[in-house]
Amino acid sequence: MKDGLFEEFFEGGQLMQRGHYKKGEKEGLWEGFNKNGTLSWSCYYKKGKLEGPSEEYDQGKIETRFIYKDGKIEVEDHFLYPTDLLNYRNVYKDGKLELEEEYLEGGPLFSRKVYKDGNLEVEEEYSEEGPIESRHTYKDGKRKLVEYFDGPVIGQLSSRTFYKDGNLEVQEEYYEDGAIKSRSTYKDGNKTVEHFDEE
Repeated sequence: MKDGLFEEFFEGGQLMQRGHYKKGEKEGLWEGFNKNGTLSWSCYYKKGKLEGPSEEYDQGKIETRFIYKDGKIEVEDHFLYPTDLLNYRNVYKDGKLELEEEYLEGGPLFSRKVYKDGNLEVEEEYSEEGPIESRHTYKDGKRKLVEYFDGPVIGQLSSRTFYKDGNLEVQEEYYEDGAIKSRSTYKDGNKTVEHFDEE
């Protein structure tokens, strides 16, 4: 049964990885190295299971970071090389993907996807200034609602499109004050359009 310090080396004698065992199970900090001695990866174990941050590096710069709890991944972060700026993030629950976020060149949030039981529920995109530009809502894998927020005022709702069983049902457009401008209804292949005067 392995217990205590463990080290593995390259053929040239350089340290390849280092960590500790406790009663046959990996415990605490483990590290991997490149032949030039720079850190390649690091992670933590608790009773043989990954616990806490696990990171991968390229020439000393972080590339990815995974957060584990009881051996299961909870957060996955990817960074823009050679900076430490976050590029995108995945969040998991009970091993299932729950949230995806992508950042614009490591800056503001660009897109977000929300999942439930492995199925996509909400998909959002954001402008460089920060406010939301669009939102797509799904149910049982089918598109339910699409909203656009590209009115004259940043982040203002400009249109909504409703779906039933994945089929287009109603489209609405709005004035700057939020009042409805037009409504298009689809049924049996026919389109009915209503226009509303601005108050």
